[in-house]
Amino acid sequence: KFVVCGSSEISIYELKEKTHEAEFICNSPRVQNANNIKFISQFDTSINFLNNEKRYQFIKCVTPSYHSDELLVACGEASGKVSIINFNPTSDNYLEFTPRQNRPCLALAWNIQEPNLLSMGFEKNKCDHCITVWDVGKGIPSESSIVNLIGLSETAHSMCWDRKRLIAGMSQKYIKMFDLRQNPTATMTNTRAVNGVNISPNGRYLASYFDNVVNLFDLRKFNEPINHFQLQNHIAQISWCPTMSNNLMCLQKDSSKTMNVIDIHWTGTDGVEDGAHFIKRTVAPFDIIDKKDRLQLCEKTTTLDNVCWHPQKSNFLLTAATNSNNSLLLMEFQVPDRTIATFDKWNKLWTPTSDEIKEIPIISPPSTPTDSTNSWYPNGGAFMDGGDLEELFQQRIMQDYGQCQELEKNAKTCMDVSLQRVWRLLGQMQKADCFIGLRTILGIVPNSDELTIAQSIQEIKTFNDFPTSGSIRLYRSEERDFAQELCGWTFRKGDLNTNLFTCIDDLCKKKKFTRAAMLAVFHLRLRMAIDILGRGANEMDDEKSSLRMSAIALSGCSSGIWKAQCAAAQKQIQDPHLRGIFNFLSDETYSGILYEDGIAISDRMAFACTFLNDRQLSEYVKVMILHSIDKGDLNGLLITGATLDGIQLLQAFVDRTDDVQTAALIGAKIMPADLQTDNRIQSWIMSLRNMMNIWQMWEKRAAFDISIQTSMKTSPKSPKAVFLLCSFCGKSVSATLQEDARLRNQTQGNKLSSCPNCRKPLPRCSLCLLHMGTTTTSSFYNPAGIKSKPFQKWFSWCQTCRHGGHTEHLAEWFKTHTECPVTCCNCKCFAIDLPLLKESDKAADLNAFDDNDDNNNGKVH
Repeated sequence: KFVVCGSSEISIYELKEKTHEAEFICNSPRVQNANNIKFISQFDTSINFLNNEKRYQFIKCVTPSYHSDELLVACGEASGKVSIINFNPTSDNYLEFTPRQNRPCLALAWNIQEPNLLSMGFEKNKCDHCITVWDVGKGIPSESSIVNLIGLSETAHSMCWDRKRLIAGMSQKYIKMFDLRQNPTATMTNTRAVNGVNISPNGRYLASYFDNVVNLFDLRKFNEPINHFQLQNHIAQISWCPTMSNNLMCLQKDSSKTMNVIDIHWTGTDGVEDGAHFIKRTVAPFDIIDKKDRLQLCEKTTTLDNVCWHPQKSNFLLTAATNSNNSLLLMEFQVPDRTIATFDKWNKLWTPTSDEIKEIPIISPPSTPTDSTNSWYPNGGAFMDGGDLEELFQQRIMQDYGQCQELEKNAKTCMDVSLQRVWRLLGQMQKADCFIGLRTILGIVPNSDELTIAQSIQEIKTFNDFPTSGSIRLYRSEERDFAQELCGWTFRKGDLNTNLFTCIDDLCKKKKFTRAAMLAVFHLRLRMAIDILGRGANEMDDEKSSLRMSAIALSGCSSGIWKAQCAAAQKQIQDPHLRGIFNFLSDETYSGILYEDGIAISDRMAFACTFLNDRQLSEYVKVMILHSIDKGDLNGLLITGATLDGIQLLQAFVDRTDDVQTAALIGAKIMPADLQTDNRIQSWIMSLRNMMNIWQMWEKRAAFDISIQTSMKTSPKSPKAVFLLCSFCGKSVSATLQEDARLRNQTQGNKLSSCPNCRKPLPRCSLCLLHMGTTTTSSFYNPAGIKSKPFQKWFSWCQTCRHGGHTEHLAEWFKTHTECPVTCCNCKCFAIDLPLLKESDKAADLNAFDDNDDNNNGKVH
């Protein structure tokens, strides 16, 4: 039920679900006319008129009570009279309160816990109180029914209840909080925001406004607002949502069909020091109406006059608007929740609702840029076979993925073919003990136009078993030969024919006939390639036609017409290795081989080291590095090596596949110690550690840490925790002494008496006046020969006065003295150090301490 109030009429309506027997006829599914009131609902509800009251004039304020048994409405008039209306047509028993001095009633507030208590606020009168608390349950106003009179000669602009406390904005100057249990106890804060005093449903925060500014107070720290927010126009009304205690509705004057909902949230703990943060949202209730109906119902002069929250339904609002014809338009709608979603540590997506937190089901694997752009990484990037990234990482961890010190064996623990190829490639680099990359091996300097590559020797050769096919230029150098070995072309070690035949035979056993034929052609053995394709056609029925036709085509490669037809038919050949064979025989630029993604990058780089001249090879290497980084292709590590470009390549791989696990393992395995401190590598390693911690894989985490430490070239030294600093310049004296000692003669005994940095004198012993310091001897360079001096030679000082000296001198001094040996210092150093010992026992205690100096590691003062 809700109340609609005008200047001289109070009506009560009821919201109910629409039925076929509805009392009113709806013009559309959302619009309803009743008693000159248009009702618009976002839901399947209608309004039902119950009763009205027309006996009161010049109504200033109205508020319904919280009685559950009957509906009571308190009505305040301009004359100051307050009436209690029960809308019972058969009863004439109305309770009325009239102040001693006639003045407008400005505010009314019912107590929620004690529904019979009604507070009434009036304008200022020097002879009367501005707030009266009336116990309606005791009948007509009398001395027994008037509970409290508050605020003599003041004005009450707004009021609200907080259990037994009454909070009121008064006299345009302050907000007072009265505890009615301890009359007349009051807590006050000075502020001009005295209008619309409203307490949040959780009873912790208070909101009020002045002009266009809303102040937010914490009732536990009431002396100043914890935050405020400013709106564009003057404010007409504010109200807390009863179901969402962080939503505050603000209605502005002349708001023109819109209002603001401020979403307030508090960070940190319950302390008010953290402050409140807010998000302002603009809500337009009339936007739920179709544009055609909106033009008919809502004129340009239509403005929102009042808004109230539904007491039970979450974020439901009922708005009242009027137009130039003074017709009333009521609307029921729901304020949409602010959408927030976050992943938990198990990668489940959650979002909060009005009263709970719900999990958002993920129906299909999320799409990433990898799905469409990363062609080298099949199966949709990191999401393998439709699986989740978290499941993939956990599966790899359980299989000890990347933990083998022999990098090639890590390919067996990975299901992805592309990553298997990467680990095998890294294994080849590990066997050669060379992670510097082909660019460094060939002597190519990045970001340089100069030709810095090692000069090669040009050779002209013909096909060994097919001499009619013409001659081809080859380029040789020691650097190129080593680069080919790193790419897996180890045929030139020893007998070329024997090694090549062995490699090709192994490929044929693995049914890789097209790659075997390509390697044979690249090594100028065309007839061997024809035999390999014929063998493959006999053993593989599914590719019998293509391999057989390729063998036949290769048989006639000597004519110019054949080369022209071969170049035109390459696009129709599906196998990349076969395309490479025909491109090699028909195109002297070799572009179809060098930029063929279907051919392994190791084969392409080995081919380039054989058939490209120095300048072409240098440019090709630079282009392939950029191409690998752009695609995030980890096979490009063969070219970049363990360099900064290699780290950039790993970063591109992570950006495109989200596979931080592989990046962390490779970065920790192949990068040198100076590059492992890079923030990117450390971030990947830390991310992988955190994931294993979250999944409680403690043993796997420990194995991962051990594997990383084993892979590192040098382990970082633990930094010193304590340094001896100069009292003048603040720099470390001990570190400088060690560095300076390396420059001196080992046999020369030197003793510093000043700071090596600022040359200021080091501290002196208060008794012998010798500087603190030790003689540098040859034992400095032999740690095994270093022996600790007796404790009596150690330098000690008082933690209070900072004076000190050699321990044995101080012990002798304090045998007969109680004060510090420094002139004009009255500090009783020894008494502070040993407060529980008698004077006669102090020297004995210290002597006993000296006798065990060789085994003493106690605290030195």
